Amino acid sequence: MVIKNEDMACGTSGVLEKKTDFAVANLQKELDETKIKLTISNNLLQKRRYELEALKSLSDELTDIIDLEQAVDIVNRYLWEILDYSVAAYMIFDPTDKVFDCRVYLKESVSERYLDVAEHELMVYIALNAQSGVSAFAKDIIDKNERVTMKKFGLSEKVDGSVQPKSGFIISLGIGDKTLGALYISSSKDNLYTTDGEQELVRTMASIASISIARLQEMINSQHSMNESLVESLNNGVIMFDAEQRVILMNPAAQKMTGLMREGYSVTELYSLFPNIKLKDMIEKSIKTGKVMHIEGAQVSRFFYEIYVSPVRDFKKRIIGGSIIIHDVTHLKEVDRMKTDFVSVASHQLRTPLTAINWYTEMLQSGDAGDLNQKQRDFLAEIYKGGVRMVQLVNDLLNVSRLETGRLKIDPKLTDLVEFIEDVIHELEVWSKGRKCGVIFQKPKKNPSKIAIDSVLMRQVIHNLITNAVRYSPANGEVVINLLEKGEKYLVSVADQGIGIPKDAQGKIFQKFFRADNARAVEGEGSGIGLYIAKMIMEASAGRLWFVSPTLKKKGIKGGAEGYGTTFYVTIPKHGMAAHEGERGLAS
Repeated sequence: MVIKNEDMACGTSGVLEKKTDFAVANLQKELDETKIKLTISNNLLQKRRYELEALKSLSDELTDIIDLEQAVDIVNRYLWEILDYSVAAYMIFDPTDKVFDCRVYLKESVSERYLDVAEHELMVYIALNAQSGVSAFAKDIIDKNERVTMKKFGLSEKVDGSVQPKSGFIISLGIGDKTLGALYISSSKDNLYTTDGEQELVRTMASIASISIARLQEMINSQHSMNESLVESLNNGVIMFDAEQRVILMNPAAQKMTGLMREGYSVTELYSLFPNIKLKDMIEKSIKTGKVMHIEGAQVSRFFYEIYVSPVRDFKKRIIGGSIIIHDVTHLKEVDRMKTDFVSVASHQLRTPLTAINWYTEMLQSGDAGDLNQKQRDFLAEIYKGGVRMVQLVNDLLNVSRLETGRLKIDPKLTDLVEFIEDVIHELEVWSKGRKCGVIFQKPKKNPSKIAIDSVLMRQVIHNLITNAVRYSPANGEVVINLLEKGEKYLVSVADQGIGIPKDAQGKIFQKFFRADNARAVEGEGSGIGLYIAKMIMEASAGRLWFVSPTLKKKGIKGGAEGYGTTFYVTIPKHGMAAHEGERGLAS
């Protein structure tokens, strides 16, 4: 058979074409496989980049966190986004309360049995791997078959117990050989967490969390040690008790004041030491409301104490007990008594010569020692005015002394309040008209029944309020006095249209010797004792004295309330003032 050259060429060409197609197909396959590998590598790189960014962000967020629960919440927020799981459970030992803090995050609804497994696995892990103190605490819980409180977050539980953990692992939360707690990750899916990469990310996150938790616990322990050292060195007595009111700390000062042991007893043993105050009520109210309770004048034998009761909170802001601060004010009371005695003696010694000065001045003014020219009369008038002011100041000091030492006699008698107030107004009528200020008394429609008051003391109060109102009112102003019946009390109000009381001075207005700047500018004379005495009289009489001065700001006036007037209120109990033996009446 003869083969032509053309046929041979065609055969060779076909073979080449087939080889070329095969090579192209292989090349395309390799390209496709490479493309798939590149896509997988790119995805892994993107995932790794996201994980690294998440770890850095997690580390940054935990830097300034000072709350354990917040730290765990932050860690789990990142874990929730990165890892596929059903349950993430954290168990961390709280060195302050000596308990395990357990938080469980449910990404899938699971049963109580599922959570029991998580709790048991964590407790066993800590019992086997933690340092001796924490390990023993965990073993004791296991031996007693006790449960820890698990705070649950995320999805709710479900009754169906078919969902069981099929994949899982535990990672220690700790630094070096110090175990702070553990993290349990589990899923209802099979064959998860089998690669090192899946667990490595969680381990890295756990390491970051461990540093933050260790820092928090170190901060708590350091603060606790510092607080103990501070308490031990205080001169004030400090007693701290837990939620069951067992004394857990008492400094040497408190031990000396009470004569009790440092610890190991209940605060109830303190009640009998302070029989004149309701210490039990103070403690219960402080723990219930979270507020500091304060009382003055607690007396034991010849000693006087000021007592504060305040709640004690842990770093989670929970009230876990309380503290009692005892401040010995015996020395201050003694100094105050000595000062009061000195003022009283000095005032008595001053009254006699001052009275003599005023008496001889009056005699000179009346011409008993001969005629005087006008200049001499003017000088004597100034001397007499100064003498009268000095006598009034001495009388005020004597009154303060009697009120502060409880030596003032209260002698209540049945009095018609309407007639009483009218009498005070009439006494001041000439003076108030001279200052061009009207005084209006708005009487009640029905005349109130007579009540027992000490007219001398009550006159001092009402007289002071009316004179102040007139003194600080503008020309052609009005002072309005009102008498109302309010339940078991009578309410007397004295309202003026005067300069008002600046906001920054309102908290000091009843202090001894205090006068507001605007009051001194209007009226240079004044001791600043009148309102202090009035307040003391009302408190000694089971009444009340307070004021209202608007806080709106008037155009052109600095300081707020000035220029809007003030209203003072006095309440007098219908049962009247209680009698009290002492020195009769106020000095006048």
